[in-house]
Amino acid sequence: MSHIQVPEVRWAQRSSDTVHEKNIVYLTVVTPDIVSPKLDIQAKSVDVSGADKHGKTYKLHLDLYDEIEPAETKQRHNDLNLLFVLQKKTDRAEFWPRLCATKEKLHYVRTDFDKWVDEDEQDEQVDADAGGMGDMASMMGGAGGMGGLDFSKLAGMNGMGGAGGDMDFSSMMASMGQSGQDGADADNDSDDEDEEDRSTAAPPKLEEV
Repeated sequence: MSHIQVPEVRWAQRSSDTVHEKNIVYLTVVTPDIVSPKLDIQAKSVDVSGADKHGKTYKLHLDLYDEIEPAETKQRHNDLNLLFVLQKKTDRAEFWPRLCATKEKLHYVRTDFDKWVDEDEQDEQVDADAGGMGDMASMMGGAGGMGGLDFSKLAGMNGMGGAGGDMDFSSMMASMGQSGQDGADADNDSDDEDEEDRSTAAPPKLEEV
């Protein structure tokens, strides 16, 4: 009979008393190479069982601190982990004080610090799954100023919100190009004047010996 192992569990959470979808629990169950795991997600519990390709058997039972909505559970399975997003049933601004109903410390349950944020910092956290573009000013700052940007690649951004209305990049490019040409012409005129000054200047007097 193979030894039954309780897998490591890592968790984090978000909360909101106004946006239901933000009341979630991130749950990662570490089960390397598990094959066809059996899952049972209930309102107050999570069960996972299965064996890996080497014959190791995993079995996990968690009694949750509060209720979730099983039908709203999102899950994904990769070679290392089973990943879950559990939807909390009740909307609260406060975090759950712990993952499980028991106050006993479970050695296999750990905080997922890669996903965790403090309760009062949630609004500042950009969700990794949102796929947002981030702050445009920061993006430009990393491009060596405006000169490092290829505006032809940004042409498809016309009409996007957050830019103070539609941006006419063709006009911007033309304006920038004209400014660059004016600068180049000014430099050429300056060089021509310097050359003319040198050509008309009187030759230096020879020192008498």
